[in-house]
Amino acid sequence: MKRVKLILATGIIVAACATLSAQDHHNHADCKDKGGKVEAKKVDSPEKASKNAKTKVVTFNVNLHCGACKQKVEKNIAWEKGVKDMKVDLDSKTVKITYDPKKTTEDALKKAIEKLDFTCEVKKS
Repeated sequence: MKRVKLILATGIIVAACATLSAQDHHNHADCKDKGGKVEAKKVDSPEKASKNAKTKVVTFNVNLHCGACKQKVEKNIAWEKGVKDMKVDLDSKTVKITYDPKKTTEDALKKAIEKLDFTCEVKKS
């Protein structure tokens, strides 16, 4: 019985030390150290952030034939670097992508769609 109590007490002490150690070594990018005080960094509201964001939109004509084609594009292109939003329209056979130009380009997105075995051209406005 004494061994069980000793093991439980040791486990509690180890867990407490690990928790304190993790708290002492936090390093959040959103925090600023001000003489022992930690202040949260001011962040814009989502509405204001979306207005300030520098995004571009491109629309591609893609040879989509069926719902499976649409799902294939949605599933794969959504994971491309820099893609913020995407609308795939099977009726008009278009893919409209909102992206961050600092992370990707129209050409890279076109190549990603073509890699899925679709023909793809930028839609002229």
